[in-house]
Amino acid sequence: MAKVIKTAIVATVVAVLTVATAGAILGGLPAGLTLVSVATYTFVGSVIAGGIGIMTAKGINATSGNFGTKLAGRGAQVPRQIVYGKTRVGGIIAKMDTTGDNKNKLHLSIILAGHEIEELSHVYFGDY
Repeated sequence: MAKVIKTAIVATVVAVLTVATAGAILGGLPAGLTLVSVATYTFVGSVIAGGIGIMTAKGINATSGNFGTKLAGRGAQVPRQIVYGKTRVGGIIAKMDTTGDNKNKLHLSIILAGHEIEELSHVYFGDY
């Protein structure tokens, strides 16, 4: 709400300066128009518009940010994952291969972070 008040104050100052300058150039303000009324209407209107904007704004979408994922997945264009501190993250499956006589061994290359990490303490497969 402080940002709305600051914006309303700036808009009020600009409106008052504009009307005062125009009044000085034209030789006076139109009948019924005072600088106080211009300031009041501008400030109140800006605060109301800012309040409506706050009430109708959507919150952040937690799935669109770089908050990481707990599961390994695939995608054509995926953002690199930043790992900070000790946390549980999933990765991006970069390569899949099968080997063996009946192609019964699956090899996955999974990228866990887009940078060097200090330690990989646990690896989970399913819940184990």
